[in-house]
Amino acid sequence: MKHTPTPWLQSSATVYALNEVGSNRFFLNVQRGFSNGERTSSEECSANAKLITQCVNHFDALVEALEKVVNSASPHPEENPSMYSAWREARAALKLAKP
Repeated sequence: MKHTPTPWLQSSATVYALNEVGSNRFFLNVQRGFSNGERTSSEECSANAKLITQCVNHFDALVEALEKVVNSASPHPEENPSMYSAWREARAALKLAKP
């Protein structure tokens, strides 16, 4: 099954998507919990909702960029160790993104 199409939207600690007539297709509320005996702040919940929205909305573009990097380069470790390391990390990220 495919996820709800983008764009996903965010308002405070709520993440949602609208259907073609402008009604909620779904919504989720990032709930306050406890960490180290203290209540999670509303600001942290809103920041988490924003992060979720940004990740979902930009996921496909990031995967496409990683595919371009991986497919356009084949660095040799001895020539450029940092580029080779970044290339390997991009390949590993793609495996996680597209199981």
